[in-house]
Amino acid sequence: MTAFAGRLEVPGVVDHPIGVQVDLEAETISLSAEGNHIGSWELDSIRVLGQDMGFELCINGARGTLRTEDDGEFAIEIGLQWAPPRLRRLMLAKLARREAELGTPMGLTV
Repeated sequence: MTAFAGRLEVPGVVDHPIGVQVDLEAETISLSAEGNHIGSWELDSIRVLGQDMGFELCINGARGTLRTEDDGEFAIEIGLQWAPPRLRRLMLAKLARREAELGTPMGLTV
C-alpha cells in the first residue's frame, strides 16, 4: 500500500480544505480524515484529472480538488495518462530519480 498526505476541498460540502490521507492499494483508493474512513473506491470507477496544482476527483457525481504532498508520485502511482506541463515535469523528475537510483534506463521522454 502507498499512502499520501493531502488536502481535499469539496465545494458545497466543506467550506475549507481538510487534511486527508489517501491510501492506494492494488486498484483501490481510500480516503480518510482525522482517523475517520471517508470511503474506498475502485480506481476505474472514479475519474482523476491532473491539474497544475493537484487533481480533480470525480466520485459518484461529486467533484473535489485533491492536493498531495507529492503530486508527481501520486500521479505515477494511479497511472495517470495525461497531465498538464507542471505535473508532467514533477512526474518526469520522479521517474528520472528512480532511474538514477536503479541504474537502468526507463526510456523517459518529454
